[in-house]
Amino acid sequence: MTANIPQLACNSLGYYIAWLSLIMLPQQDKAMLAYTISGTYIVIHFLLSKHKKIDLLLLILFPIIGMIVDGTLTKLGIFQFSTTTPYIPIPFWLLLIWAIFSLLLNQSLLWLQRKPKIAIIMGALSAPLSYYAGYKLGAVNYADPIQTLGTISIIWAILLPILCLMNKRLHTSKMLY
Repeated sequence: MTANIPQLACNSLGYYIAWLSLIMLPQQDKAMLAYTISGTYIVIHFLLSKHKKIDLLLLILFPIIGMIVDGTLTKLGIFQFSTTTPYIPIPFWLLLIWAIFSLLLNQSLLWLQRKPKIAIIMGALSAPLSYYAGYKLGAVNYADPIQTLGTISIIWAILLPILCLMNKRLHTSKMLY
């Protein structure tokens, strides 16, 4: 199967625009604008998606995984947020980042399903960079930035290959087709 380069580029670019808006705008009391940008990205993604059922399932599952992973790091005092959301352990904007990240798995990151060793390396390197950018942009504070980024690296070196495997299994599941 050949890649649709314009669609992959739109998927990646849309994600980064939504991610940046979710990191920066809630800190400036413009959360609704960030949510609108992210919602628009999600709608456009589903209009173009060839895997709507799987994407929807991932869109539901990833925020739950995010509440467990980042919620645990928050409860342990590793993450400190200036914004909070009632009834969930992480800020709503971070929950949305997990949701929009799920939309990369069947587009921009689909190739990782076939390359678990690269998924380990990408998880170990890209996730800490993303969280560090959020730290530098004021979205989160860390008690110990070096230790926190090391912890994130280990978590995502394990988590990204698992998420890719989960996506691969969903593609082979007869229940979704």
